[in-house]
Amino acid sequence: MPHPLGLSSLRNSFFLSLPADEFSAAATSLALRPATTLRVATWNIWFDALHMEERLNHMMRLLLREAPDFIGLQEVTQRVQDALRSSAALLQLYDISPFDVGHYGCLVLARRDFQAAFKQVELPTEMGRSLILADATARLDVTFATVHLESLDSASTRAAQLEEAARQLAPCRHAVLCGDFNFDSQQAWADWRRSRRKRTPPERLEESALPSRLPGFVDAWPAVHPGERGITFDGEHNPYVHDRGECMRYDRIMVHRLRPVGASLLGSLSSANEPDSTQAYTAGATPSDHYGVVADLARD
Repeated sequence: MPHPLGLSSLRNSFFLSLPADEFSAAATSLALRPATTLRVATWNIWFDALHMEERLNHMMRLLLREAPDFIGLQEVTQRVQDALRSSAALLQLYDISPFDVGHYGCLVLARRDFQAAFKQVELPTEMGRSLILADATARLDVTFATVHLESLDSASTRAAQLEEAARQLAPCRHAVLCGDFNFDSQQAWADWRRSRRKRTPPERLEESALPSRLPGFVDAWPAVHPGERGITFDGEHNPYVHDRGECMRYDRIMVHRLRPVGASLLGSLSSANEPDSTQAYTAGATPSDHYGVVADLARD
């Protein structure tokens, strides 16, 4: 979603405190996954300091339950970066991209036996955005990348960022590009506040240019769930989203020469168990203002 660059002060460190059996179960899932199937996840984890330690542990618990081969995280702060890199148990499962996140940025986790080589590519940006790639071609012939495209009213910058990502991934036989794309498939920013006749027509949506900017890529969610919105920024149900009308699918998993065979959301809630975000964090709360997305991909 669009975020200002002003961040809360994040001075105190914290650590992952997950049960050992959760890491063990994830290791078993990774080991048993067929070589023809790849599981990937993306999550904008929200930079806000509110309940950050509890939210991070909740998110990692949900991710370990899915045991993705690759994980792309956005809005990672210094504290979160340090917590992930300080977890010996996590580092037994995943290599973590080594680049500093600055105020907040992206990280990639790649399962260790893939022996991925990491690369950071600076993008056209006024918000410090970059593309993080994990090249596992030596083991899998797959390159995984994550990005947080420019926020706010920045369609032209997002277009340039996508074009640079496409250039970087063009040589790859199999590729995944995931992250917070900051545009929706059915409406433009603030269209929900406008009368129907003043909303952005489909041909002017950023979505309409996606096939030309990422040629040959398939959007995993509609490929698996045709006709379903797959909202990841849920103003109707997520208490961390302040505008109740903002219900958008900002978060994508785009794949090249891979076949999506499954996709689901992580950390979503229904209105029946919606927590009050001003109260103490509980295990039933959603851990971010975005929902995560996980997809299973077939390597035919």
